[in-house]
Amino acid sequence: YLNRFHLNQFISKKITNSALLKFGIEFDNQGLSTADALKQNRFGAKKNRSWSTIYGGWEKQSFGLRIGTTIAQDEITPYYNIFAHSKNGKLIEWNSYFKYEAVPEQIFHWYREWDKLFEKWLTAHFYIGTLGKNMPINLNIDYNNFKRNEYLDDVIVCGPEFDLSDYLLSGSISTQIPIFREWKIDVQYRHIFEHNFYSDGIANKITIGIIASEKLFKRNLFAQIRLWGDAYLNHHQNLAYEGFHYGPYITDDTNLALPDYWVFNLELSAKISKMTIMWKVCNILQTAESITNRLFPNLNDDFLLITNSNNFPPMNRFITFHIIWDFKN
Repeated sequence: YLNRFHLNQFISKKITNSALLKFGIEFDNQGLSTADALKQNRFGAKKNRSWSTIYGGWEKQSFGLRIGTTIAQDEITPYYNIFAHSKNGKLIEWNSYFKYEAVPEQIFHWYREWDKLFEKWLTAHFYIGTLGKNMPINLNIDYNNFKRNEYLDDVIVCGPEFDLSDYLLSGSISTQIPIFREWKIDVQYRHIFEHNFYSDGIANKITIGIIASEKLFKRNLFAQIRLWGDAYLNHHQNLAYEGFHYGPYITDDTNLALPDYWVFNLELSAKISKMTIMWKVCNILQTAESITNRLFPNLNDDFLLITNSNNFPPMNRFITFHIIWDFKN
């Protein structure tokens, strides 16, 4: 089992109409126990760890700064976060931050007697987008740099070392192209320029689909259908993921590299007054397999049973039904 506890408290004080002072403290605790005998012998049957972050900050309109420290047993790490964003109501909006923080090592990798708790992460993010109604365009750029603990290298690396970067650099772009009325083509593309240990190993992720919205019954019912496909392409051959025990890890067994695949999904929703009813199907081709086989008799099984993890059977289908009711005074 895994227990997690997070407490976040802060006080703030306005010093002018546009400036704000803030002081805060965060406390975290994690506990883990495993019944796996191998993991007990190697890492210990139980783990428990706690840490706290104390910070002070200043914010004024579209700019802010937080400085503090993160404290654990025998470890003190500085913390800072510089952030800025555009003012409301502009045709072009943007936001960015630059942050240095202590991030606890993945709990399955961590062992108190051999390892430090924290990894030091330096992250930067930049977003810019247009607010135009006809064809919005959004661009994101993300950078992450961290250094693994030495013991973690010994545990997760099987075979020789690989030329894997300590930093992660990725970018994404998205837009919605109008067709007519409230019908749109939705397109998203993300590319990882440089992989590090915590990247998902997927170099290119593409989403393309159609969103059709209509107001029916004298505009009293808002109906929407969304049909889209997600592509996961160019997996890194030396990055793998074990869902329960290790999390991400590096391997020299290229047979563990996941194949490229597409998965197609469907979502239907209807909103009346304050209530929304939603039905969603992931992997629609497998859900309607009999119809799919008639329309595409030579379709490869890889489009019906998706392999997105080496630790689980291929993904079949996933159907969800939601009723959302907003209550307001």
